[in-house]
Amino acid sequence: MGANDIQLTSTELELMMILWKIEKGSVKEIMLQLPAERDLAYTSVSTIIRILEKKGIVAATKQGRGHIYHPMVNRAEYEKSSVNLLVDNVFRGAPLSIVKYLIEEEKLSESDLNELQNLLKGRK
Repeated sequence: MGANDIQLTSTELELMMILWKIEKGSVKEIMLQLPAERDLAYTSVSTIIRILEKKGIVAATKQGRGHIYHPMVNRAEYEKSSVNLLVDNVFRGAPLSIVKYLIEEEKLSESDLNELQNLLKGRK
């Protein structure tokens, strides 16, 4: 699976965010990181993690009777892939359209706008 092919469901992403944070862990350790109100069964988390393993997004190493999982794709790769998919599929391949949307529709703070100006100056 190439970095540009990464597509995760919302639950897969939720579990990956935990794995990126803790770097490696068992299903039980991943579950301990879920918010208290998040009601996911052990079998559901285990199944989703195995799906992520089949997709090549996580890898497992045997430890005792269980497995320890760790990310095979880093968060920055996933973010880049997600933005590329968003630009291609929603904004018809026009990156400027997404930038315009963020500036016009989102509530950017003065600090955000100053940082954006500095980024643009650095690109010229």
